[in-house]
Amino acid sequence: SAIFTRPMFWCTLVSVTYTGASCVAEYVRDADRTSPWYNGAIGGAAAGMVMGAAVKRFDVGAVCALTAGMVSFAAKLDEAYRNEARLESHTIFTDTYEKKVTEKTLKEQYPEYKDM
Repeated sequence: SAIFTRPMFWCTLVSVTYTGASCVAEYVRDADRTSPWYNGAIGGAAAGMVMGAAVKRFDVGAVCALTAGMVSFAAKLDEAYRNEARLESHTIFTDTYEKKVTEKTLKEQYPEYKDM
C-alpha cells in the first residue's frame, strides 16, 4: 500500500489545486460567468505547477503549467462552443416545429379530419 501513497497524494493535490484555482479565479474575476475558459486556464496553470513540483524542477513546472493551462483553456472553450451550438440547434428545431405543427395547420392540411 505504500507504493500507491505517493502517486495518490500527487494526483489528489493536482485535482484539488485545479478545482480550487479555477473556482477562486471565477469568484475573483468572473462573477457573471461570461468567460469560463480563462478560469480553466488559470486552474490548469496552477495544476501544472503542482505537477512540476513533483519533480522539483522549475523548467519542468513551467512547461507543465503552460501545457496544462492551454489544454484546459481549449477544453473549456470547446465546451462553451458546443453548448452554444446545441442551444442554437435546439432553438431552430423548436421554432420550426412549432410553426409547422399546430392544430390549425393540421386541420387545414387534412380537412377530412377537422371534426375530430
